[in-house]
Amino acid sequence: MAIFTPARRGSVTLFMKATPALKGAPAKVVYDGDGLSGVLTGNQPMRFLGCDTPEVAYTVPTGPSASRPRQKIGDALWGAYLDAPLAPGAWPEFKQKLHPLVEQRFLAVSGPGSAANHAHHAGKARQALIDLIEGDRAALGIAEADFRLFVAVTHEVFDGYGRLLAFVNTDVRDAALRPTRTYNERMVANGMASPFFIWPNVDPFIGRPAVTDAALPPRELRKAAGRSRLGRSRQDAAAARAAGLGIYDPANPLRLLAYELRMLGDRKAPSRWVIDLSAEDGDPTLYPPDGYVLISNPEDRLFVPAEYVPLFAQRGWQPARLVRF
Repeated sequence: MAIFTPARRGSVTLFMKATPALKGAPAKVVYDGDGLSGVLTGNQPMRFLGCDTPEVAYTVPTGPSASRPRQKIGDALWGAYLDAPLAPGAWPEFKQKLHPLVEQRFLAVSGPGSAANHAHHAGKARQALIDLIEGDRAALGIAEADFRLFVAVTHEVFDGYGRLLAFVNTDVRDAALRPTRTYNERMVANGMASPFFIWPNVDPFIGRPAVTDAALPPRELRKAAGRSRLGRSRQDAAAARAAGLGIYDPANPLRLLAYELRMLGDRKAPSRWVIDLSAEDGDPTLYPPDGYVLISNPEDRLFVPAEYVPLFAQRGWQPARLVRF
């Protein structure tokens, strides 16, 4: 479904192209002195919120000072890199030194076969989403040309790549026919995607009148997270793991999570702080970015962008520090 194409200019501004919504005189398009009706044209990349699937392609380091963009994870370059991504002097330096806990995590899940493992699960996830969309269209008897998506955005509209950050579902007016779970949620429930919850772009926090209202005290936040769609998605992920679905296949589980592969590709340390949703309700610990590895299951990690840490501290959270050893 064509929406619009953003084009990057500089580092932060996104420009989009549009045409007037109606042909003819401006009087048919302009509705007041600071607004008009337009059609945004082009193809709009989207990034699903609340989930993260293995990468099909990404930037791969190729030497001490070189990288190559958009390389398929299953190719020889990625294989060579993920065989030993922390080898001293072989690759660009990390922009910020990794904590030993993260180093241990990367060493445990990289090594021979890691790239092939990631590529395998990336292909499975891509096909799974295709099958979900085609299944919806066939079940509803909608022609391909008439199929539409319902796209919901939240606090953040675009990511750094110009992709629309969204929850996506089949656009069906009849509520009885509409799937009860978005594609985002169904990919998690089917074991095709890992949960990836970033505050405040997940329910129940997106329903607050202001972003400042979405930063809840520890006990209130955990209770809200357990009752909402977030809680349901966490349960779905745990059930998929217990059933050995997709990325949890006991014979070939996903080794590197997608955001870990991106960290390795970019040679960047973790940047978002994280809350353990599985901890005791009153636990006020706000883990620093490297501390995500201390929380065993991805569905129990609620990531908090660094700029919001002072707001969480005002709500009773206690930013922690990790001892380096």
